[in-house]
Amino acid sequence: MDLGLRGRRALVTGGTRGLGFSVAAALLREGAEVAIAARDEVLGRKAVGLLGAGVRYLPVDLVSKGESRELLRRFIDLYGQVDILVLNAGGPRNASLGAMDTGWVSEGVDLVLAPMIELVEAAAPLMKERRYGRIVSISSYVVREPDPEMMPSNVARAGLLAYLKAAALELAPFEVTVNSVLPGLHATQRLLELQEAGVDLDRMLSRVPMRHFGDPDDCAHLVAYLCSKWAGYITGQAIAVDGGATRGLL
Repeated sequence: MDLGLRGRRALVTGGTRGLGFSVAAALLREGAEVAIAARDEVLGRKAVGLLGAGVRYLPVDLVSKGESRELLRRFIDLYGQVDILVLNAGGPRNASLGAMDTGWVSEGVDLVLAPMIELVEAAAPLMKERRYGRIVSISSYVVREPDPEMMPSNVARAGLLAYLKAAALELAPFEVTVNSVLPGLHATQRLLELQEAGVDLDRMLSRVPMRHFGDPDDCAHLVAYLCSKWAGYITGQAIAVDGGATRGLL
């Protein structure tokens, strides 16, 4: 299936590894022009080498206020317009009830919530003017089923989901779609980091009906579809890619 992405200009944050890297690769395979943004320049250069022609790396520390808008400005300078915006960031540190520090909540907001809102606020007027745009957030299953060991992530990601749902309603009349993908347990470096931080992965995996970790491409193919010409009537949705782990009806 031709997704109609040839020549589209896509910005993928957190695109140097894990799910963001897989999304960038999927968009490139469909003919999009892609820029990946992240703060680690060594990983950035490595990712560009692996992804090949058609991709650029933009160094950025999104935690710093104003950097999201500056990132989009640099992207527009290079590409002239933004058709696709993929919001992706590594999760905050883990903590459970009784071990929470309010500073950790602020850290989660600064990492997962605030810079992504800033990016959307900068990109949305440009997409509205052109009456075209695709915004996809790579979030987490915890927005539907909060994990007791991941309190900061629960709070920040749920906040972003609420913001994006409201944004979808405002942008729909302008043919700009806004959707979220909710990954479960995928075989990424982030999963190893969670394990090293003390998260009980065996407990988490025991709740996955498929009984194995997902491949990052499972998530990337869905993101690419949501960015495609075929997904123009899908907006305001949060779609789980978790091997059936989410128990809720919605």
